[in-house]
Amino acid sequence: MLIEFLLFIIHNYLSSSCSTINYIVKWGYMSFFNFSNIQKARFHSPFIRNINYFKMASHTFFESKILNKTITYPKLINFLISMKCNLRCEVCHAHDALTTSNKTDLSLETILTFIQQCRSFSPDWHFSGGEPFAKKELPQIINEIHKQKMRSSLVSNGLLISPKVLEKFQKNALCAIIFSIMGDAKNHDKEVLKQGAFKSLLENISMFSHYQKDCKIFLNLILTPSLIENIDQVFQDIKGLPITGIKFTHLNYLTSIEIEQHKQYAKQHDFLNTKAYSYLNNFDMKQYLKTLKKVNFEKSPFPYQFAPDLSMNELDSWHTNNFKSSRKCHFIWHSTFLYPDGEIKSCQFLQEPMGNITNHTMKEIWNSEKYQKFRHSITNKQSSACSRCCKL
Repeated sequence: MLIEFLLFIIHNYLSSSCSTINYIVKWGYMSFFNFSNIQKARFHSPFIRNINYFKMASHTFFESKILNKTITYPKLINFLISMKCNLRCEVCHAHDALTTSNKTDLSLETILTFIQQCRSFSPDWHFSGGEPFAKKELPQIINEIHKQKMRSSLVSNGLLISPKVLEKFQKNALCAIIFSIMGDAKNHDKEVLKQGAFKSLLENISMFSHYQKDCKIFLNLILTPSLIENIDQVFQDIKGLPITGIKFTHLNYLTSIEIEQHKQYAKQHDFLNTKAYSYLNNFDMKQYLKTLKKVNFEKSPFPYQFAPDLSMNELDSWHTNNFKSSRKCHFIWHSTFLYPDGEIKSCQFLQEPMGNITNHTMKEIWNSEKYQKFRHSITNKQSSACSRCCKL
């Protein structure tokens, strides 16, 4: 608690004083705080609490290094609320896990009870899938989180939104929503394998804004080859939308070599799951990288950030066949993933099972010996499957 309090005080100074930022940079304290993470947190401030800024930026140094422990509870629960989806995007890391069945999903009663139990440590909630709006009980679940005085956001392809659904959300229940775009109209439709998807998405964003006036709207522009080649047209298409900001997401692919390397890594560290969950990419990225570097992102009609924010050297290395990140994973120390069946898993790329909320409390799972061993394995040496993670 003392550390959190001190970090919160420092954050308040950082928010109001450029001289303080210069002081910290001058004396080299950014190696502890990781300034890019602070900027990342600020960008998402509409739905991430201030106290999380330094939790994300400095957890590894202060707690895993000095205290040799994690925080008592997760600060963020990523809830993959349904593995149903109305699209089949090739660049989706969950592509192989998508289903048309919900037989193994948690009951609504179990979900609501779990949310109520989480009020004592008040995490933020982020919903994904699958497609969150494929879950018909989504409004009830979001409303319960709001009732319990917690905050939520979600990511969506935007095609299952309707006035009937949006009217079920209480005012201010949903803090932020992120819609994904993968190209101009022609190429977005091609990427998601659905004719007219781009046009419907833009119309539904405007409709969503009408019904949810206080909810912040972000766009996730995935840096596919077709998007960067037609980015001026994309900027033109979206400039009239009620958008708060844009996130440009680098491709989170893996190569066949990296997938095989992860299998060996998983066996060496006694993981139950040896599969890496991402899409395979073995094509030459040289031309793609050359095109990407020519893009003038300053033409963006809205504030933007990159996920992750890469240096020029990292950008070059990212698009090779065997990228190795030198960044530490902070995510596994402050956040977790909850799957539709109640299983808590490490992250969306490794998906190491840690326990089920139907059998154990969140505190038991989060602080278990298995979870701690996993964290230290990743902290000491990351898997090749972690290489292009957007959380780094």
